Amino acid sequence: MKSVESTLEITTVAGCRVACQVCPQDTFLKVYRGPRMLSFETFVACVDKVPDWVQIDFSGFSEPWLNESCSDMVEYAAKRHDVYVYTTLTGMSKSDAQRVARVRPKLLGIHIRDVDDKSPIHDVDLSLSHILNPTEYISHGLPHEEVVPQLLPGVRVSLCQLHSRGGLNWSVPYRSGPLRCSSTRRFRHNVLLPSGEVLLCCTDYGMKHRLGNLLHNTYESLFVGEYERIKSGSEHDIGDILCRRCEIAESLPPQKSMVSNG
Repeated sequence: MKSVESTLEITTVAGCRVACQVCPQDTFLKVYRGPRMLSFETFVACVDKVPDWVQIDFSGFSEPWLNESCSDMVEYAAKRHDVYVYTTLTGMSKSDAQRVARVRPKLLGIHIRDVDDKSPIHDVDLSLSHILNPTEYISHGLPHEEVVPQLLPGVRVSLCQLHSRGGLNWSVPYRSGPLRCSSTRRFRHNVLLPSGEVLLCCTDYGMKHRLGNLLHNTYESLFVGEYERIKSGSEHDIGDILCRRCEIAESLPPQKSMVSNG
């Protein structure tokens, strides 16, 4: 298998003070029960169970460097996995930036402040991006005028649309019929929480689809039970799955039934 087909996003802290409009933090914290901070020990115990072909993303439900152990986690994961990093630089020090740069992530995206403060990223040292050498800057609108002069020349700025998070941020029409996720072929772009629990995806701030807990179970055990119910629901339009109100989902043509001529 290829790493791009299976990803585990790491949520290093429950609750993010950056407060981007795209992330319904209040919804998540109302249902989450567990430690607020992902310990390095818990991270190691979980990631050691993850096959090396699985991509590790430092993103999840919060700014990764709100956890002071994040650079340790990045270095550890990079020993066996392809690592992707997405950060607002909030909480990151110069030493952190130097350590991450030495790891050379496969992709490093830096979220920046936009003119409407959909992502109100304040009080960060954007000169750190010159150390990190990012793949791209990411903005939820036109970049703020105070930010533009600090960006590294020649690095693209990607405009990213706000996301309803499966209807949690605003109402989204129900999508009927067969569908698939456009970001992963087999619903295997999952999210690890500080408790070791794994959720379906980065849309699931309400913790609707809990796949299992890597502290207590194997990686392979995540893909039975609830996972199979989600796959079946996407193929046959049965059950209440989050994907039905997700913009990332794509409709598929109905499967033709096989009729016997005999």
